[in-house]
Amino acid sequence: MGGCLSILPWGQAVDISCNCLLGDGNYIHMMKDNLEALEGAIQELQRKRDDLLRNVSIEEDKGLERLAQVEGWLSSVESLDSQVSILLEHKPIEINRLCLFGYFSENCISSYEYDKEVSKKLEEVTKLISKGDFKDVAGKRPLPKVEKKKRIQTTVGLDSMVGKAWDSIMKTERRTLGIYGMGGVGKTTLLATIKNKFKDEFDVVIWVVVSKDLQYKGIQDQILRRLRVDKEWENQTEEEKAFSIDDILGRKKFVLRLDDLWSEVDLDKIGVPHPTQENESKIVFTTRSKEVFRYMRADDELKMDCLSTSESW
Repeated sequence: MGGCLSILPWGQAVDISCNCLLGDGNYIHMMKDNLEALEGAIQELQRKRDDLLRNVSIEEDKGLERLAQVEGWLSSVESLDSQVSILLEHKPIEINRLCLFGYFSENCISSYEYDKEVSKKLEEVTKLISKGDFKDVAGKRPLPKVEKKKRIQTTVGLDSMVGKAWDSIMKTERRTLGIYGMGGVGKTTLLATIKNKFKDEFDVVIWVVVSKDLQYKGIQDQILRRLRVDKEWENQTEEEKAFSIDDILGRKKFVLRLDDLWSEVDLDKIGVPHPTQENESKIVFTTRSKEVFRYMRADDELKMDCLSTSESW
């Protein structure tokens, strides 16, 4: 406490102390309380932001676009959160400057300006919290990453193939894997085996069974059933469905599994974004035809030969 007054000659210390006590000088005495209030308020703002982001994500999974006012509020939170974080970094220094039970400071001007800024940010945070309630953001459960687990046959003898397929899929430079071989060799079983490996690596996993006479509409419907909880898409045209699919998957790291391709599939026509190293998405397809494999321009191929009856479906 003596150190506070010994920094300056007694007369000068008295003059500065008087100035700090007059008018807005009360900032210094309130510094600790204001800092505590600011820390609590910014934590509340962060929680409100996180809750809103979760709800926005749910709405976007339904193909909706976030409102401009929501985006503006989130941007304001990000900016203010950064400013408060920088301000709080100086807290230990400013607290250590306080003396005489917090009524004075070893650097009165610095402490005055600091707590004035703390009070200002506290007011801004409080105001932003009050503006963070948006009734249009619904509260539904997020999209599950993997479809409901199905019972699959034991894949004895496929271990090495599973390892090769997984290694290929997870290589950064490879975006598309083609698995080909005659019917009954275990291609579908292989896909089913590695399905649950995807859940920790991708936002959403989609399995589409492509029959010989299946049209693009059927492929789109399977994808949209996986992505949407409402039925709005059922009456859409193929072009509208393609737009909806592209809009949702364009914001996700996804893996699309096309099982049993009989001919080339135009991803653009379906609405599936092309996998790139930037979006980190993947496409895995199975086919009985080497020609289809070439048409699909896979980055890697996995040929499956005949297995014994006990090793395949």
